[in-house]
Amino acid sequence: MLPSAAFDGKALRGARLPGGGQVRLLSLFDVASGTVWAQRQIGAKTTEVPELAPLLAGLDVAGMVSTGDALHTVRAGARHLTGDHRAHYVLILKDNQPTLLAAAIEALTGTGQQFATRSHTMTDRGHGRIEMRTIRTAPATGVDFPGAAQLFRILRCRGGLDEVRTSKEIMFGITSLPADLAGPEHLNHYARSHWAVEIPGITSAMSPSAKTSARSAPGDSRTSWPRSATS
Repeated sequence: MLPSAAFDGKALRGARLPGGGQVRLLSLFDVASGTVWAQRQIGAKTTEVPELAPLLAGLDVAGMVSTGDALHTVRAGARHLTGDHRAHYVLILKDNQPTLLAAAIEALTGTGQQFATRSHTMTDRGHGRIEMRTIRTAPATGVDFPGAAQLFRILRCRGGLDEVRTSKEIMFGITSLPADLAGPEHLNHYARSHWAVEIPGITSAMSPSAKTSARSAPGDSRTSWPRSATS
């Protein structure tokens, strides 16, 4: 496993701009320890996306894996990570990248048996619930996105210890990590780490040595727990 860091934007709780808007920060943190490495205030009339390059300025992230949500799945950010910093990315695909999302859905559609050698299931038990995450991967052949090497799909099911499923979520993603550096198990871990380590509404400005806590999201509507999460 390569070392990994996550970037995420959050509102600074209790702080307001002169015009009344919330103060928002883009943070880069070590997913293993929760240590915040860098922070940058997001402009009132912009988003966190253009702040990624200034956030990384002066930091040595070469060879590391950077994880981000769908908002950061943009060409400029991917090119900056892989080209300028010689780092890798693991990013989520949603409707803001319809062509990439369609390519991922097409490449990753099939039976569990078809993806038997390119899948991995991780199960967590704790806090009165079960969470099962099954990932399948496919080469990003022909995908026009900077550094793209693999596509992945994660089926995340959560439920109680009684094995009654309370939620089901399917997410697609893209990574610059080739299969010889990151198989399905590794990508499952990188994605899980990004979900698990969350800055839960920052209460004060943090120094680069500040710590953050991990938190999991609650489940919702109850359905039957699947015997297999590979379909």
